[in-house]
Amino acid sequence: EENPAKKVKFASFGTKELLQAGDQSAENKLRDYYNNYNNQSVEQELYFLKGMLSFARNDNDRYLATLEKIVELDPSDTEMRFSLAYKYSELNQKRLAVFHYEILLKKEPNHVSALNNLGVAYSDLGIETLAVNYYKKAKDAGSSLASANLAYKLIGEGFLEEANKILDEISESEYVHENVQSAKARVKELIK
Repeated sequence: EENPAKKVKFASFGTKELLQAGDQSAENKLRDYYNNYNNQSVEQELYFLKGMLSFARNDNDRYLATLEKIVELDPSDTEMRFSLAYKYSELNQKRLAVFHYEILLKKEPNHVSALNNLGVAYSDLGIETLAVNYYKKAKDAGSSLASANLAYKLIGEGFLEEANKILDEISESEYVHENVQSAKARVKELIK
C-alpha cells in the first residue's frame, strides 16, 4: 500500500530543490504534474522528481534515464513519452526520438505536436517522404507550425504557389505560429 507521507516528502523535497535551482520551466513542469498526475505510484513519483532535479541541473543523461524508467513503469503516460522523445531530439538522437514519437502516436494518433516533431525528426534523418507525410497529418489536425514546416519543404523544392496556399489557409486560424509569417515573407521574397 502506498504511503501518502512519502509522496508529500518526495514532492516537498523536489519542489525545494527546483526552487533552489531557479529553473522556472522545471518548476512549472513539476506543478503541472502534481495538478494533473498525482495518482501515480510512489515509485513513479520518485522517478519523476529525480527527473525534474536532473532537468533543473542540466544532467541530460540522468534526465533521459529517469524518463525512460517512468515510461517503462507507465507506458501509457504520453506526456512523459513526449518529453522523452523531445529531449532525445534536442540532443540530436533522432532515431530514439522517432522511436518514442511513434509509440506515443500509437496511443494518441492525433497528438499534433508529436506528429509535427516526428516530421522534423524524419527530415533531420533525411527521410523527406515521411517528414512531409507527418507534416501533412499535423497540418490536417490544425498545427500552424506543421503548416509552416510543410511550406518550407515546398519552398525548398520551388513550389511557391503551393506553399503560399497552405500559408494563406492556416493564417485564418485562431492561433498562428510565428514561423508562418516568416515562411510567407520567404515566399514573397522569392516571388519578386
